[in-house]
Amino acid sequence: MKPTKRSDAVPVLFNIKCHVQQLGNSVIFADISHRSEYPEEEEVLFDLSTAFQVHSVEHDGEVWVINMTVTNEGQVVVQDYLEATRRETEECSVGIMFGRLMCNMGQYGKSQRYFEQLLINSKDEDPAWVEYNIGRALHFKGEWKKARKYYDNAYQRMMNINPHRVLNNIGAVLKNEGNYDEALVFYQRALTIREKYYPNGHLDSSASLNNIGRVLEAQGKCDKALDFHRRALIIQEKCCPNGHPDIAYSLNNIGHVLESQGKYDEALDFQRRARVIQEKYFPPDHPHIATSFNYIGGVLHCQAKCDEALDFYRRALVIREKYYPTGHPDTALCLNNIGRVLYDQGKYDEALDYHRRALTMLE
Repeated sequence: MKPTKRSDAVPVLFNIKCHVQQLGNSVIFADISHRSEYPEEEEVLFDLSTAFQVHSVEHDGEVWVINMTVTNEGQVVVQDYLEATRRETEECSVGIMFGRLMCNMGQYGKSQRYFEQLLINSKDEDPAWVEYNIGRALHFKGEWKKARKYYDNAYQRMMNINPHRVLNNIGAVLKNEGNYDEALVFYQRALTIREKYYPNGHLDSSASLNNIGRVLEAQGKCDKALDFHRRALIIQEKCCPNGHPDIAYSLNNIGHVLESQGKYDEALDFQRRARVIQEKYFPPDHPHIATSFNYIGGVLHCQAKCDEALDFYRRALVIREKYYPTGHPDTALCLNNIGRVLYDQGKYDEALDYHRRALTMLE
């Protein structure tokens, strides 16, 4: 093993089981000991797309031992994702899909820079789609006014072809700015187009239904909101019977409405189901995981389980501070939520500090 000067490094031994006959050709690996600096270690190289199921992590006094098995489950997840993405973006090129993938992985800054370069240098990509995706990255970064500018540009380019995604995202910007009535108008226009194009249901239609539901909840119309979210969930489960991240989004939304209605046990069940799906599709430090942590913390807080709520809120905060080091409305929300729990625990000075940090971020 090659020595290291890093003080934070620890020795780890991977104990990997690979059932070759069972997996067949779905997993690629090779003996590379003859190319290694340390041939006596008999190194085996697995293909980049190989997935491993971790069974246990143990410490034997000298090294950490990670016991895991090679699985083709990761390929199933990837294939499902690609198929769903193709259905969502049938008119997109591979280049556009690559940039969208970075955004879906939470790499908003990288996605933005990638599309900005496409806008300048590429003559093959549709500029409407490029500007739309720059707006989408800015939207997720919380830079809503800048996002709206790119959405408007994309809409002008797309208005005679297929503007429903731009209409939907303009609605999202308006919703984030608190302009609920205007947001509903844009969301409804997008839904009308989508239901016309996809009368048998489509993930785009479910997205519109969810977005309308979120506005209705913000307006206090919880029963109507719940109906829209449940309609979205039905479409998603029909379109993606093997699972999809959007299903978790609907479960989050249903759980949040149920929390608003005081149905805490039901709400917690939906939020936990959403978390299971998100952990299947996203890395553990993805912003969508933080969203589930935040929602679970909210329900636990309503149930007066302050210590548990605080734990989930803090876990959400760690993720969001990593992704948004310069601040973001979602990070401010976490800070405020932690402050509320600390206040209920009688820790007023700590609570005030968190609320002030949130206020500074939002100003």
